[in-house]
Amino acid sequence: MNSQHLYTANTCCLFIVLSVLLGAFGFQYGLGENPCPLCLLQRMGMLGVVIGLAFNTQFGFHRRHFALVIFAALVGCTFSIRQVLLHVCPEPGQPTGYGTPIFGMHLYSWGVL
Repeated sequence: MNSQHLYTANTCCLFIVLSVLLGAFGFQYGLGENPCPLCLLQRMGMLGVVIGLAFNTQFGFHRRHFALVIFAALVGCTFSIRQVLLHVCPEPGQPTGYGTPIFGMHLYSWGVL
């Protein structure tokens, strides 16, 4: 894969993750759905991914930028999996998730993907 293809793939991933973050902020401020603490930690992980990808596009491709992306993605995914596991088997009478589902899945479930 040449440098131009890598730059294009990096930029596409940057815009995808950034659009997910902006959508989460839209739910927070537009619809008044305040995030839980685990959601905030997931957003911090996604923000780390965005920063690492932005470093790649701005300063060139370096191992430490990719390491930041991988580390932030693993941290965010860990918090997302934790939240999914909390809502797998809710107590009787409790809601099955937190927040409004999008395409049948909650935002923290999309964070795992």
